[in-house]
Amino acid sequence: MYTEIKVLLLYLTQEGRVVYLDKLVNKFDAMASEEYFSNGFLNIYGGIEIVIDDCCVILHVTDFSYLIKVTDFLLNSLYWLKEKDCDWFNPIESEQIVLKTIGGHNIKFQKKMAKKEVILSFYPNDLNYVKKRSDKFFENISIDQQHWISAVEIALREYFFMIENEILKDGTNTDKILARYMNVWNGIK
Repeated sequence: MYTEIKVLLLYLTQEGRVVYLDKLVNKFDAMASEEYFSNGFLNIYGGIEIVIDDCCVILHVTDFSYLIKVTDFLLNSLYWLKEKDCDWFNPIESEQIVLKTIGGHNIKFQKKMAKKEVILSFYPNDLNYVKKRSDKFFENISIDQQHWISAVEIALREYFFMIENEILKDGTNTDKILARYMNVWNGIK
């Protein structure tokens, strides 16, 4: 079981450059100017990177329609692990949360409460998929549950920092969806 884990959110620029969200938070990089408004921010592209043992990248995926799909997946995992309800998410079926990429791959998240661990898999949706050399699929990686929670909270803290301090900072950029999303975050952090 892995205990060292980092979950990093990725921002995909309009030019296709990948930027770690913490670089935006620390102002080492910037989004396009229109993305600093609520409608633009809700539509930014992005992805996720998961690193174990501080050096092994097991997942680096940016083919989601919007970054908010990834943050929803992460928030949903927190609510599920902490056994809290939230009407923002659909009920969890089959004891797993699945996030689909545009390319037809799945990230599957499962919990094993008895062992206080979570299980992560990344695999193609199509059984007849022909694996490419650059594909990095994996099954049943066991991660300590508390370390998953901590890593996800750090990643989401960066994301919601951007919403609170960059998008909604002066009160002129109010958006009901982002305000509601902030409430979802505040309910679990």
